[in-house]
Amino acid sequence: MATEFVGAMLAGGFIGWFIDRQFETGPWGLIGLLLLGFATGLRTVLRKQAQEPVEKDDRD
Repeated sequence: MATEFVGAMLAGGFIGWFIDRQFETGPWGLIGLLLLGFATGLRTVLRKQAQEPVEKDDRD
């Protein structure tokens, strides 16, 4: 799960950096897409965590 989170942030950061270099927009593409990558990675991690089966405690 951690690799998917970091991978989404790196992909967003790289695409933002590339857009900034092509269109000379300063750090705004990098910042915006890095935040979008963070949100996407967080969403993916939370979705996978919710799908994992919960182990039932038999102490009751």
